[in-house]
Amino acid sequence: MSHRTRQTNGLFVLRAATDAYYWKPSTAWFRALELAEYERLQIRLEAPSLDLGCGDGRVAWMLERLGLLAPHPIGTDRAQHQLRLATRLNVHEDLVRSDGAQLPFPDSVFRSVLCNGVICSVPNGSRAVVEEVRRVLEPGGCATFTVPTDRFNAVLFWPRFLGTFSPRLRARYERAMDARNQHYWMRSPDEWRAELENAGFEIVSVQPFFRRDAGVLYNLLAMHVLRFAGVLRLVDGSLAHRTFGLIVASLLRRPFQRGLKVRRDSGDEAGYVLLHVQRPE
Repeated sequence: MSHRTRQTNGLFVLRAATDAYYWKPSTAWFRALELAEYERLQIRLEAPSLDLGCGDGRVAWMLERLGLLAPHPIGTDRAQHQLRLATRLNVHEDLVRSDGAQLPFPDSVFRSVLCNGVICSVPNGSRAVVEEVRRVLEPGGCATFTVPTDRFNAVLFWPRFLGTFSPRLRARYERAMDARNQHYWMRSPDEWRAELENAGFEIVSVQPFFRRDAGVLYNLLAMHVLRFAGVLRLVDGSLAHRTFGLIVASLLRRPFQRGLKVRRDSGDEAGYVLLHVQRPE
């Protein structure tokens, strides 16, 4: 992909993220970085598809808007309140409450599975969920996983800043951040890769992202002083929402475009990783 094309596509990616999270700049920033890796790898999640751990449905909404996810996936989540939120977006063909370790679907029924930020958040371990993903995928089908690495807290601003004064404060902040994000499992890209290979997947690509410059901005945007922006979610009207999204996109455009130029040849300092895998034929 040429530099010009990457920049143009990047702006579409950024707008999708800021439209989805116009009231929450830190989440919009992270999702834009995440979506950029889907776009960079030219991932196409074909129908029939499963959105495992769909949450409020906004990740599927963004990917479908960008043409990276086929319309009308089936969504599952263990939290009923998340399924209610997802219902409002009207993205999924059906929404099913389910634990990812026991999916209520036959073998080999899906062509693709989206598992975005899910297997890191299973308290009892990710292996059962990974094996269920393989079971419901048809031979030759693909799945994508995004997960935090063991460097997630290291790329953030506040842990490093607090660590210069007190290792204890740094550890307390990291525990709070892990609990807020439900990061029960954080491993190196190689360790995540090994887990998926051991479950019987073929690895198509391993793409680390969310490096230190991105982590610093994320942390600053998540500061309490900026959380007043959450009231924007209460404003009625799609025009108002698009306007707020455009404002957030304008604020994030320059650092986002700089990030598109960063080399992706090492995952040593990346706080997240996207893994694209295939079930063997």
